[in-house]
Amino acid sequence: PNHDKLYLSDKLTVSNIYPNPANEAAWIDYSISGNVNSASLSFYNLLGSEIASFDLDKSERKLRVSTANWESGVYFYQLNVDGKKLVTKKLLV
Repeated sequence: PNHDKLYLSDKLTVSNIYPNPANEAAWIDYSISGNVNSASLSFYNLLGSEIASFDLDKSERKLRVSTANWESGVYFYQLNVDGKKLVTKKLLV
């Protein structure tokens, strides 16, 4: 499925997380085509505490985020590339 893009550049494409709201798990599709040293997704609760972080592996195309143990509520996820915080979006669990 063609999900809206969270981030798009000549080096990196990242989809929005789906499904949103998430139940047991959520997914992000991505592809790293250029010279990216590090890319990761971090998840925060409403208080701003980081509850999870995942590296985006160049050899992979999909990231599974297990949300089964998370409390119901609103979270934010943030894309970090080469030390820069690029974009933040909301996830409901």
